[in-house]
Amino acid sequence: MNFSGATVGAGIFVVAYALSLVAYSARIMKRYPGDRGIRFGSITLIVFLSTIAAYRIPEFQRSFDWILPVLVFPNLILVSLTLHFLVHETIMDARKSRTRNGAKGKE
Repeated sequence: MNFSGATVGAGIFVVAYALSLVAYSARIMKRYPGDRGIRFGSITLIVFLSTIAAYRIPEFQRSFDWILPVLVFPNLILVSLTLHFLVHETIMDARKSRTRNGAKGKE
């Protein structure tokens, strides 16, 4: 396979882009250690955006014809888990809020 300068540059961009997303995501995860919705959401975002960036490289498009279906399934699972945890944590926060407000209203 013969790589041109543009392909090498695009490959370096994809790697740098993924590493910057990982660094930013690690910072978010440290800020919210118990929030699983944010953890799965940032991992989902990294996988999705890195896949899109890698798909833009012309020489890799032929390989992505058979790799892309393999990457879509884990991304779908990550999206489902993210939505599950976001809904679950929202419901739990609403219940805690009602409990606190209900206790104040009875006094």
